[in-house]
Amino acid sequence: MNLIRVGLYRLMLKIGVHPVQKIDYQSLSGEFFNEPEAILLPNSQGIPSIDQLEKGFTPFFGRFISFEGRIPNWHKNYYSNQESAFKNIDWWKIPDFDPLLGDIKTVWELSRFDWVVQLAIVATSGEHKAIDLLNIRLNSWLQENQPYKGVNWKCGQEASIRVMHLILAAIILNQLNSPSKLLIRLIEMHIKRILPTISYAIGQNNNHGTSEAAALFIGGHFLKIHGLIKYTISEVIGREWLEDRAKILFSKDGCFSQYSVNYHRLALDTYSFCECYRKKNDLELFSKKMYDKIKKATLWLEILTDTKNGDAPNIGANDGAKILSMFNSEYRDYRPSVQWANLVFNNRVIYDLTENQTSIYNQLGIKTQSAIKDFSVDEAQLMGDEDGFFIYRKKGVLLILKRPVFKFRPSHSDALHVDLWINGENVLRDGGSYSYNSTIEKSRYYYGVASHNSIQFDSRDQMPKVGRFLFGSWLKEIDFHYDSSEHSFMISAAYRDYLGSFHKRELFVYGNKVIVKDQYSGIKEMAQLKWRLNPDQFNFDSILSKKNEINIDLRSRIITGDFNLSTEFESRFYFTESRLPVVSNTLNRSGNFITNITWK
Repeated sequence: MNLIRVGLYRLMLKIGVHPVQKIDYQSLSGEFFNEPEAILLPNSQGIPSIDQLEKGFTPFFGRFISFEGRIPNWHKNYYSNQESAFKNIDWWKIPDFDPLLGDIKTVWELSRFDWVVQLAIVATSGEHKAIDLLNIRLNSWLQENQPYKGVNWKCGQEASIRVMHLILAAIILNQLNSPSKLLIRLIEMHIKRILPTISYAIGQNNNHGTSEAAALFIGGHFLKIHGLIKYTISEVIGREWLEDRAKILFSKDGCFSQYSVNYHRLALDTYSFCECYRKKNDLELFSKKMYDKIKKATLWLEILTDTKNGDAPNIGANDGAKILSMFNSEYRDYRPSVQWANLVFNNRVIYDLTENQTSIYNQLGIKTQSAIKDFSVDEAQLMGDEDGFFIYRKKGVLLILKRPVFKFRPSHSDALHVDLWINGENVLRDGGSYSYNSTIEKSRYYYGVASHNSIQFDSRDQMPKVGRFLFGSWLKEIDFHYDSSEHSFMISAAYRDYLGSFHKRELFVYGNKVIVKDQYSGIKEMAQLKWRLNPDQFNFDSILSKKNEINIDLRSRIITGDFNLSTEFESRFYFTESRLPVVSNTLNRSGNFITNITWK
């Protein structure tokens, strides 16, 4: 059915008969938001800097990039300084990938309107020039992005994120019930773009469907209560797809379909906002089944989030997305999302709240005073039977084994990858994603097994790449086993790939020690076992241990055994790279290899 949805969408666009190609809208200009009537935030704690917002932005929450003035170039890739050549072209005529422009996400980021929310928050602290800048930039964006022309109209999800940010800003500014006529028309302009292509978004089985369903639900209701009754259908369709996506795309353990920690956050934030909007407008409850799924999704991310620094594993595709960011938190701090979801779905507060955070939550209709004070989960175990994420947390230890289990398309070739965290430190780590539109070599490295803690056979991937975002010959798990006792447990999983190579990984966990036993066969020329380490100071000694064994002592920072040492790369922020040490072993024939990891 999804293939039909996607195929029909592309065919109709190609022959020029898709309804989305028939829509039209006049551009807008004027005052979209008014000055807030009262100060909501009494101090500057956790509030973005108005000076920084005027001067530039931080794409993908990596490094700050300056504008040439107060108004950015909405069609510019600020990394390459290239500008889109399709500014006045109907969006469906624009190619998916423009080699001259580079990664289109570098252009889309500014047009997601996260700065609209940030300026609204600054305005509620009493900074009068924030609303002026907000309106000036919206007018500039609309002048430079005429309705349905240019790269910023190309993706329905991008339009959906703008809808959510605009309505969130209206809530923060206390203008939801009395918005300007221009804001109403701006939302309508976007809903007309999103509604005709919702079927294509659903066909992706990813965050496109959740984002666009949310925009239709929220935006449709917003338009309905402000006189545009015909958009009731949008609200109804959005609600139906939100229910459907929760049912289909979240596993029984709560993991989102993209096998990605960051995309999981994006989807969870989307549902948190929908529930806030529903509560604030006293709308009908969603189904119990949907709430049950999202509560599990909340717990899934809570288990993976470190309570002290907010960081979480860099596993799966990571495009730098961080939408609906109400607080001036770091990109890799997942605690605000975990807190928000727990408040709206569980009436539970697990981290300390500042005065400003409390005020913003209250403005969203969340009464934090009545929430149950609780501690974050510090002991949990998820098997990952449907999603492949075996997750073990106990006190300061977080261990993840990525089982070769796929219900939806995998974006990374990371079967049997191990991620290990000790007291908030990611000591064995994933490489990340870097960019969706980089060189072939970088793409193969980051999406392939080479940037994961696993075994790579014959310099190839575990699955063949058949498209930019698609692997073929998906792995199937064989020989899975789990056994536990009071003080230890063992888990093992294995696969045989499309060329006959076999890898079985057994993990034995005893308190402060993990023993990893790898069994492998089907090597034609050579295979390579890798352990990607925290870029901290380690001492390496390849003499002090026996053959086919590596000992990693995380307390003493001493690594001994049979290994080679190299320096490779990781990408913890989209479009950003840094170096890290890698210990590896070249395997020339079938056999076994043992890695001992201790930390006390």
